[in-house]
Amino acid sequence: MSKLLPLLTCGALLLALTGCNASDSSQSSSNTSLSTADSNTISPDRQVTDYDSLVNAFSPLLDKYYEGLRTQSFDTAFSVFPDFYVDQIKQECQREGITTDQYVQQAHAYFSDKYGTDYTITYTINQIYQLTDASLASYNAIIHESFDQDVVLSDAYSMKITEVDDGSAGSETCELEWYVFVIDGQHYLYESYYEAQS
Repeated sequence: MSKLLPLLTCGALLLALTGCNASDSSQSSSNTSLSTADSNTISPDRQVTDYDSLVNAFSPLLDKYYEGLRTQSFDTAFSVFPDFYVDQIKQECQREGITTDQYVQQAHAYFSDKYGTDYTITYTINQIYQLTDASLASYNAIIHESFDQDVVLSDAYSMKITEVDDGSAGSETCELEWYVFVIDGQHYLYESYYEAQS
C-alpha cells in the first residue's frame, strides 16, 4: 500500500505553515477571512484583499481534486498540483510497485470502506492567508532544494478548510490546511509531504 494514501484521508493534511501572515480576523456573515498583513510584510504589488476572488479561484482546485478521488481518476485529481509534485507521486508509485490508477483506487477504496460506497466529500473554505514576502522567498528556496526545480512561485497562500466526509457507513468532519501556489499565473494545490522525502 502506498505511503501516500494517508495524505488523502480526512485529518492528514494538517500542515505546518511557517512565517505565514496569520490573522484572526473574520467576516461575521460567513466566518471566513483573508489575512490583512501590513504592507511591510507583503509587498504592495502582491497584496490581495479581495477574499471572494480568491475563493472563486481556489474552489475549482478542490472541486477537481475531490472529483478525481470520487471518479478514481489520477489525471483529474492531480492535474491541480504542480508538475514537480506529480512527478514525486509517480516516483513513489513506482517504488511501491503500483500504477497511478491503483493509487487513486486505493484512496477511493479507503473512503468507500470507511464511509460507504455512497460517500461524498464536501468542504467549506474558512480562511485564506497570503504568505509574507519572506515566506514566499523561503518557499522558493525549499522547492529548489527539495525538488531540484527552478520553478518560481510568484505568490502563495495557506487555505484552511472544513472537510466533511459522509456516507451510509459513517461521517467525519475535520479541519485541513492546504497551500495554493501561483506558478506562471496558474494556481496549484500543494502540501509539504515530499519536502522531507526528496
